[in-house]
Amino acid sequence: GGSRFSGGLPPAPWAAESRADRRAAMGCVQNKNAVSRFQPPLETDSPFMCTEAPDGTTWMQHVQGADISVDPATGFLAGAWAECIALAVRYERSTEWGILPEYSGQKGPVAGVHAVIEAAVEGRADSAKLLEAAGKLEEAAHAAFGEGLPLPGLRTRSERTVGGPTLLRHQGGSQGADIKKAAAAGAPAVAAGAPGDGSHPACEDCLGKAAQGMSETAGGNEAERS
Repeated sequence: GGSRFSGGLPPAPWAAESRADRRAAMGCVQNKNAVSRFQPPLETDSPFMCTEAPDGTTWMQHVQGADISVDPATGFLAGAWAECIALAVRYERSTEWGILPEYSGQKGPVAGVHAVIEAAVEGRADSAKLLEAAGKLEEAAHAAFGEGLPLPGLRTRSERTVGGPTLLRHQGGSQGADIKKAAAAGAPAVAAGAPGDGSHPACEDCLGKAAQGMSETAGGNEAERS
């Protein structure tokens, strides 16, 4: 049968009939030509892995080919995968992700990351150790977020900031430019929302909270300098 989508808009990210195309379009398929001794090419249905990492790529692109190892000083997972878990915890704790349609029938943000890690370490002799380290990092990140402390596993001070809303990022629509401006001004990491029309019901609320959070952050930075 023909597609129920028309007008040149991409299919909704939660459309089951377009999962393969969706993963490729959102950068959720690893480059099969990339050479890595750490993991085979991976795919994911995790919505969080299709959101933006600190370097502007998707999380799936950010971790592809990255070493999966344990920080001997902490016993936590290290590197890019640690960043992914820590910021997935922040996203899970600071947004109402459960109302997003892309999470319908899906695992939560952190569980989705763990599923990708499990696939990445499958067959490795140290897989149990790595999964244990990932679990420890998640527990520590949840505890730190709850107490307002810096999140473990992050590499820079700006990424360690706790709290603040996560903006929904749309591929188009009347709010797209405002969202990009807010992100460029220092708003927290973004998440994939409904494609095309920017019509997700939480958008206005997210933008308002983002502006408030950015104002509070600016005030805090000014106080710290004085």
